[in-house]
Amino acid sequence: MRTVCFSIDSLVDSKLENIVFNVVVPLIIVMKNKTQFAIARDTLKEKMRELSKKHPSFYYSLETFSTHLDIDYNLLVDLYEYLSEIYVTKIHPADDILRALRSRGIKSIVYTRSDPAIDEIKLTSTGLREYTDLLISLPETFGIIRGKAVFEKLANHIVKQGYASSKDEILIVTPNLDDYLDAHSAGLKVVWFSKYGELRTGNQILTLREIVDFLE
Repeated sequence: MRTVCFSIDSLVDSKLENIVFNVVVPLIIVMKNKTQFAIARDTLKEKMRELSKKHPSFYYSLETFSTHLDIDYNLLVDLYEYLSEIYVTKIHPADDILRALRSRGIKSIVYTRSDPAIDEIKLTSTGLREYTDLLISLPETFGIIRGKAVFEKLANHIVKQGYASSKDEILIVTPNLDDYLDAHSAGLKVVWFSKYGELRTGNQILTLREIVDFLE
């Protein structure tokens, strides 16, 4: 195995988006428009509905948010960086596992379904970015976020970037059961990270330490 490709939620737990869109952005709208919080939340919901019509994949970059919500981009970045320190935590023992993979010469890649700028912030705030070799946003890179095809494209991209010579040298790790099934359908080696202890498949782990059992 030359490369382990993690979904970002297999490495970090995040309440960031919930806080940003249910509390922080409405408060910014309250201050900008001098309105009530309930009205600000309704305004945000309407803005998001407008945005979703233009972006059917529900992929929005920070720059898109900034423009559509008329909020300064640098303010959004600062907020994400500050709030990540509080609302994003690494899953134990993610840093140990990433270091162990690097010591074996195995590359660590992270895939995500959001703006890579946001996930750079998450990985950096938890101290994990320095141990990852590549961050791939599925919608930004491939224009799709779900299904067998996206994992076929992901594997081909990893091979083209030189991180593996074939898809057989790639291991996908995800706590998302749909991702597990899609990656399996794409012919990839995949492990389901059962974060909450469910038992559903033979190819599953209950802790990140068990990844080593799938590296041979």
